[in-house]
Amino acid sequence: MEEGEITGPGVPVYYIMGVQQADWKLVAGLTDKNWGRIKKGEKAKITLDAYPGWTIESEVRRLSDVANPLSGTLDVELSIPSRDKRIAAGMLAHIEIIPSVKAEYIIIPVEALVSSNGRTGVVYVPKDGVAEKRIVKIQQFEGERVAIQSGLEGATEVITAGSGFLEDGDKISIEK
Repeated sequence: MEEGEITGPGVPVYYIMGVQQADWKLVAGLTDKNWGRIKKGEKAKITLDAYPGWTIESEVRRLSDVANPLSGTLDVELSIPSRDKRIAAGMLAHIEIIPSVKAEYIIIPVEALVSSNGRTGVVYVPKDGVAEKRIVKIQQFEGERVAIQSGLEGATEVITAGSGFLEDGDKISIEK
């Protein structure tokens, strides 16, 4: 789960299973957007709260074909090749899966986003002394920043201060 995603009581975000020390696996639920970027065999890093500073190098063993009816997420199964630490079902873990297909996005401050509706937003960019309205496609919010998938092609700056009061074509002065 990522910050801001919703789950409910009794809905597992992930679980650890195994019967012998070398037979452990971790199953985690991913959103369809994240599940679609992952492939079998991709590398992953697992850390367990019980062992701070210890990172388990893992890989994606299996991807589910059907969404979990309780959570609506799609499961990914990771192998846990651990022989030097004790692992138990129910331990708290953090997972980082490194997809082989990298996606690059433009990151802007959230203050530059004048409005948004789902995955579409409005920002203004300075162009020849006026504010130019741009419709952008939002990939995701990351705290105080927004990852933009498209709509800022050719722009090197976005307007943050006073952007909520602008209209397309308004004259602006840039202070640096």
